[in-house]
Amino acid sequence: MKLRRVLIVLLALAGFFIAGMTNVIPFWMAYLGGAVFIAGFVYLFEQENQSRLNRIETSYHREILASDKDRILKTKQLEIVFQNIPTPLALMNLKGEIAMNNEPFRRFYVKQPPEVVDYLSEAIQVEVRNFMKDSYLKESSVIKNIHVIDRDYLTLAIPFQENRRYSGCLLIFQDVTFYMEGDRMQKRFIADASHELRTPLSAIKGMAEILNRTDFSDDETRAEFLAQIQEESSRMETIIQDLLSLSRLSSNKVVLQPQRVSLFDVIENSFSTLKQEFQTKDVQFINDTKECGAITMDPQKMQTVFTNLFANAIHSTDQGFVKVSCSATPHAVEIKVQDSGAGIPQEDLPYIFDRFYRVEKHRARSSGGSG
Repeated sequence: MKLRRVLIVLLALAGFFIAGMTNVIPFWMAYLGGAVFIAGFVYLFEQENQSRLNRIETSYHREILASDKDRILKTKQLEIVFQNIPTPLALMNLKGEIAMNNEPFRRFYVKQPPEVVDYLSEAIQVEVRNFMKDSYLKESSVIKNIHVIDRDYLTLAIPFQENRRYSGCLLIFQDVTFYMEGDRMQKRFIADASHELRTPLSAIKGMAEILNRTDFSDDETRAEFLAQIQEESSRMETIIQDLLSLSRLSSNKVVLQPQRVSLFDVIENSFSTLKQEFQTKDVQFINDTKECGAITMDPQKMQTVFTNLFANAIHSTDQGFVKVSCSATPHAVEIKVQDSGAGIPQEDLPYIFDRFYRVEKHRARSSGGSG
């Protein structure tokens, strides 16, 4: 297109030149016509270029506006996601200042924060502030366990780079209190179980050594030692059974086999394993569940549940009774176990379903309980 225009201009100028040279028109008129033609062509060319530039500029403005809108939308979406994540998060910039944080992170403030909060600000908990300082100074990934306001956090710093230079980092605080507490309780339980197993083992070993002496002939002591060995063996068996039950529950491989059985009979079978202990303590057992009749349950698993409840009741009851009652609704059966024992202290109630937790640790140890 441009080549065609150039050819037209050259032909027109050549025509004016030839006309002037051959005296078809006066030379000055040919010169003036060529000048006017070139001026008009240049004017039209400039107008076309200006129009093209205007179109390009308008297109650029539209693209920039669309890009700004897209950036604002993405920033808003990121902020919404950032604010709605339940894990404490904070974005720290190149200067070590918090550029963005969410509501869970604000729990780490110990006082009203200033307008600009950085890794040296005393408005933030000391442990969090130290972690921010490590992340800022090292300019690399940092993983650390910290304890803040009675909670355990696994903290992670993810650095950002721009043009191969550190430009800030994302701070993530994962609450691992549940896992840490479970691990601590399990370690305590293993230590307690080891101690409890060691005690009866030492007693059995010592009595067996005495009974195996060639010069030992005291029948009364032998009978006493044999009874004691039987008692310590039963205690060890209970502890080992607790460990096996906990192992099966932890593996999530418990298979239920529900069937229609009499609740009264299941409770009687559970009581029968502890009948001797009830008689020894002269504690009355009351099974008031006949009215509930047959219900659907796994009798073996429920018998274990009731046995544990009755064992806890008899261990904390020195006189009085242990009573089991029930009340039926169209869709459920509520079973209640009551005793006249010491009960559970108010401060221990929040922990009764925590694994390995012991109420009155000294008493649980003497009775071989595992929590």
